Amino acid sequence: MGRASAGELKEVLSGSLSAVLSDKQQSKKVSNILQAMKREGIADVDGVGHATRWYLKK
Repeated sequence: MGRASAGELKEVLSGSLSAVLSDKQQSKKVSNILQAMKREGIADVDGVGHATRWYLKK
């Protein structure tokens, strides 16, 4: 996978996230995972707002 929005990543991960979580909770979980990956230097982001695209660093 190349660059993807948080929404696209949520769709990909939806099967792995707990079914007991609401849509809002799943979105927050994906956001928390992405932020943790950014802090660890694993992922980074291009763009601002709705144009934001996440990608893995090499």
